[in-house]
Amino acid sequence: MSAEFPETLTPAAVMTWSGANEVHKGRSYVKHLDELLAQPLKAGLALSGTAYGQEEYQAQATLEGGQVARARCSCPVGGGGHCKHVAALLTRYAQAPGDFLLLSPLTEALGRLDTQQLHQLIEQMLTAAPELRGLVDRFGTVSRQGQPQTKVAAAKLPALFLKVKRKYNNGWQYGDAELDTEDLADVLDEADVLWEAQPQQALDIYLAMLNQIDAAYASWADEGDEAFDDLLDTALTGVLSLVSEHKLPAQERQRAVAAIFNLDEFSVLAHNAELADFADELTQAERMEFLSRLKRAHDRAAPYQRPVLAQMRLSLVPKDQRTPAQHEALLLGRGDDAEITGYFLSQVASQSATKAAHGKLLTHLTQTQPRASLEPLFSLFAHHDAEALLEKIIAARQGQGRGLQNVTPELHWLFARYAATQRREQAFELAWKGFVATASPAWEQLLRQVSLDWPRDWQRALKAFEKQPGLCGAVLNLLLEGDHELAEAVAYDRAHAQQLEQSGGYSVSYSSGVGLGISNAPVREELARRLGELPEYQVRAADIRLERAASLIHQRGRANYQAAAEQLGFLAHLIGQEAAQRRIAELAQANKALRALQEELRDVGLL
Repeated sequence: MSAEFPETLTPAAVMTWSGANEVHKGRSYVKHLDELLAQPLKAGLALSGTAYGQEEYQAQATLEGGQVARARCSCPVGGGGHCKHVAALLTRYAQAPGDFLLLSPLTEALGRLDTQQLHQLIEQMLTAAPELRGLVDRFGTVSRQGQPQTKVAAAKLPALFLKVKRKYNNGWQYGDAELDTEDLADVLDEADVLWEAQPQQALDIYLAMLNQIDAAYASWADEGDEAFDDLLDTALTGVLSLVSEHKLPAQERQRAVAAIFNLDEFSVLAHNAELADFADELTQAERMEFLSRLKRAHDRAAPYQRPVLAQMRLSLVPKDQRTPAQHEALLLGRGDDAEITGYFLSQVASQSATKAAHGKLLTHLTQTQPRASLEPLFSLFAHHDAEALLEKIIAARQGQGRGLQNVTPELHWLFARYAATQRREQAFELAWKGFVATASPAWEQLLRQVSLDWPRDWQRALKAFEKQPGLCGAVLNLLLEGDHELAEAVAYDRAHAQQLEQSGGYSVSYSSGVGLGISNAPVREELARRLGELPEYQVRAADIRLERAASLIHQRGRANYQAAAEQLGFLAHLIGQEAAQRRIAELAQANKALRALQEELRDVGLL
């Protein structure tokens, strides 16, 4: 352990807390974290830092004994501390603890200040964060009735819920705006501030909030609306953490444990990150009582709730007492594909154990989670030298009817695997099927890599495309975006102009039963734009603009007439003013019954 930093953290400990998936997603944030601080605690070390995503997010974690004890983040999914931003913070500390500014213990730092200095410090802090000004009046003060201010905070909850009820009754759940529970959240913020220094007062607020939420759901709020779920989770987390962190004296601890044991619905605890730590701190008698209550709840629960409650009961079995089957069931129940993959790939005690574990992983990723992204798992398979299993999984998914519309990371990996293991024929077959089904430039690029005679294969592909009229737009796009001469695109467009303008300029092809649509209109317009820049092709560009205009007019509607006028506006530049006026007049005459069209053409000065 470092003489300077009181806690060390290994990559394995980071993986245990965050899981491989979040660690992988957090890699891009690791080097860009800012405001890195390490604050010693009575037991452990508090880390904090700022991550920059769509917004600034504050990530925090507490280390105890070389492990992550708890964490949280201000991002939308960071309440339990299992997001990519926390993973990045932990990874940064594991790799370079010296990047963190090690602060002296807070009590020590404050103890060096006299009263005047403390006042100056508080004033500076409130200038930086004026929203905390109210805490000066609330924290540690006494009301006129002599009650602690936290009692007042708890006492005002009924009035705040009544305020919410009035808006709830006005049909909030059918409007665009969410129900405003900000005042209630502010009360919980007060409890969070009191959690460290005045835990008993914090408990009063948490329990009062739970009681009010229960009363609301029992009388006037519909649990299906989930109006108070965030508040409920925060209050429960507060109660659980006060017990797990040994913050309460015996009598208050008993009150907190009783509140959890007497919940009407235990399922609200199912995904709470503090539950396991809470259970670890229960006495043997308390644990048995909790398990007994969970079993009764499980037996009387609706069928859809029972798996959740069964998972909770299993999670309460101490880690060192769980059987391999129980551990496996917990992993599968949590549904973290990276964690599940890492577990099964590490089962190498014997050849039979490895085979059985690989079979279970194959089943999980092809049947239980057949559409889960495999890309975050690539490094795990490589680390365990299990690329053959990954190949089998991807191939099995393809056999289930997954289409070849896009070169997904999984298909690109499979192609590269075939090529790297001297299986050119299989790589060619995969790329060929994808290419002739989609005319995708990405598939063409892969096919070129393994083709032994590209000119011949290209001609074969063109013949295959002719059998799929719905691919016309995709083929024209391929000729424009791929490594092809512009003359090829011009010739193809001329030969397929009618098909490209059919059905409003939109065509759909089908591969493996899945529709693959591409809008032909933008592709033709892009071709016309490119041709218009070359004098030798400007007449053809004008023809395409006219064809596009005629197709739009045929679809009817003022919006289409306006779009047609926009296409016709290019003609003067392409073929000259006189020729353009003649061609536009001919088109207008052919559609003289369409008064709205005539108006649009006159409005833009084309008639």
